[in-house]
Amino acid sequence: MTQQLMDSVRFEGERFQTFSTPLWDYFIQSGQQPPFKVVMTCLWRGHIASWEIIDQRLYLTGLTGTLRDGTEASLKTFFPSSDGHVFAEWYSDILRCPFGKLLKYAHGGGTYEFEHHFDIQEGVIQRHWKVDNRPKNEIKLAEGRMLIGGFIFQALK
Repeated sequence: MTQQLMDSVRFEGERFQTFSTPLWDYFIQSGQQPPFKVVMTCLWRGHIASWEIIDQRLYLTGLTGTLRDGTEASLKTFFPSSDGHVFAEWYSDILRCPFGKLLKYAHGGGTYEFEHHFDIQEGVIQRHWKVDNRPKNEIKLAEGRMLIGGFIFQALK
């Protein structure tokens, strides 16, 4: 199967991809079938959304996709009064944002070196933590290199 394109999340000035699909929850909770047309195999959900975390809140900031009738979708299609930031008050779940090297491929995501996890309730971040998915021996080796590098740096001063 084809690797899927992911939504993106801006957090603390950096952009991350996300395994999560908060916009899907919007349609499910409103009782609607998501109105998107599948136009490529790498995007079965039919859209790509952009998100941003601002002051511990999740906002939808962009949307591209094709509707079933063939017209292009944007943020204004579903949120006509939006100023470009739609507070995701409908979303309550863990938002997972992988980064670093891909360690193991799997359809629908895979395992990356690191992940940001955000526990979100009604659009508000309750908790944020970073997950380290590297094998334990690789972590010890990386920490050892930092210690050695730090020792050499200190010795040269």
